[in-house]
Amino acid sequence: MAAPVGAGDPAASPAAGGALWAEVWALLPGTEEELALALSGDVDDCVQPLLRRARGLLYGAGGRPGGEAAAALRRLGDVLRDYSWEKLNAGPWREVSKAWRQVYTYSCLFGALAEVAGRLQPRRSWAARLQ
Repeated sequence: MAAPVGAGDPAASPAAGGALWAEVWALLPGTEEELALALSGDVDDCVQPLLRRARGLLYGAGGRPGGEAAAALRRLGDVLRDYSWEKLNAGPWREVSKAWRQVYTYSCLFGALAEVAGRLQPRRSWAARLQ
């Protein structure tokens, strides 16, 4: 049986993930309120609550989303990214509001942070998930 991807890679270990998270966390604002989520224009009413929810998941568990929080943060990042991608590509780029570009940027940030936070959790194989 083949070893899981990253099994022999020290960078894939939870300890390495913790070090990476510490480096990433040091670059972020210190508190939830300092991550302002300010947008330069109007977006659909559903977007701001989703951004605030993602920010809450990021800062909620002592600044380290794990397990379900990391998975929820990843899903929110995906939803916001897909939604804003559609808005960005709905017409000529010059006519797209800067606010939608900002939403896309925040969604990519949340998705990337969820990915790094998810590295801290041991990953189960697909076979183990099905059992």
